[in-house]
Amino acid sequence: MLTTAQMRIPCIFKIAILVALLFTVQTYAQTSKERPTPPQRRTPVPRIDGYGSYKFGMSIEQAKEARPTAKRTDCNYVGTAYCLTESTKFFGQDARIDALFDKGTKRLSSINITFDRIGGKEKACKKVLEAIATPLLQKWGIPTREEGATLYWESVYGGTLALVRLCIDDDSGVVVVSYEDTSGF
Repeated sequence: MLTTAQMRIPCIFKIAILVALLFTVQTYAQTSKERPTPPQRRTPVPRIDGYGSYKFGMSIEQAKEARPTAKRTDCNYVGTAYCLTESTKFFGQDARIDALFDKGTKRLSSINITFDRIGGKEKACKKVLEAIATPLLQKWGIPTREEGATLYWESVYGGTLALVRLCIDDDSGVVVVSYEDTSGF
């Protein structure tokens, strides 16, 4: 005959399993709520042909004429011959623009707008995201895809825009808006 203690062990074990399952389901439900599936676009992204007065395919002379305050620099981007670099404000936020010229063609192939908030305080990285994400969404609409920390707007007519969100926390990190010359599909 089983003792009372022996009868309680299976009950305690069942309760522990039920609590663990309940916790797992609750955690999964919260995770699903935090990252909803983004809505699908109904129209294609318009052609992305550059940023501001920078247009893809420009020579360095043409780009320098379009942005006279930019300085030619040797930059450390892979596949890049050189850059034009300048400080700017983008949606009211301090940033650095790097216009990248392809190593092979010596033509403008991409533009990176970098918001360096490493060592930032008072929610500096979060403020940048809030300041730039909304206008980008208003102008370009729903992103075509999200991969990790990056939102992409890819145009079937050519060009890609990426918003790279590398905030370590609300205060510190780097945010990059990148315009790239790509062929349509």
